[in-house]
Order: sequence, then structure tokens, then C-alpha cells
Amino acid sequence: MLVYALCVAVFVFCGVASYIGNLDITTAENGLFRHSSALLQDAKLSFIRSQTQLLNLDNVAFEATSQTISIFNGTEFVRKDATEIASSFTDYESIYDQGIELSNTT
Repeated sequence: MLVYALCVAVFVFCGVASYIGNLDITTAENGLFRHSSALLQDAKLSFIRSQTQLLNLDNVAFEATSQTISIFNGTEFVRKDATEIASSFTDYESIYDQGIELSNTT
């Protein structure tokens, strides 16, 4: 009889322990989903803010391009000066490469 009572007591103890563990897991899952949802909502708002800023930047760049085209249309700047600027970058790269080669710092 004592063995049966001990088995019932162990059975009840295991049931209570599993119930408490289940409550802990349920609380943890609810917290996880609540925090994940908040994170996704914050990320969504961040992407919306970023999109707005990028669209504003795109509008500024488009307007600047339009104004530049209207200012330099029909001038020699695009044909002559822009080509000289681009070639100066190429010259700088050549001089830089020569300097690296001569100083043996490759």
C-alpha cells in the first residue's frame, strides 16, 4: 500500500511539474511572438522612412540633372571639359600606379 501511495505522490508531483513547465513555455512563446511582431513592425516603419528619404533624394538628383542639362545644353563643357576631367582621373591613376610600383609597396 505504501508503494502505491508513493507512486501516486510521484505521479501527482510529475503532473504539477509538467503543468508549471508548460506555463513557463507558454509565457516564453507569447513573449517571443510579441517581441518578434514589434520588431517586424519597427523594421517596416524603418523601411517606409528609408523609402521616403530615397524618393526625396531621387527627386533632388532628377531636378539637379534637369537643371544641369538646361544650363550646359549647347555649350562645349560636356564635350571638352568633362572629357578633360575624366582623362585627369586616368592620368592620376597612372601616376599613382607608377608611384606604387617604384616604391615596391605592392
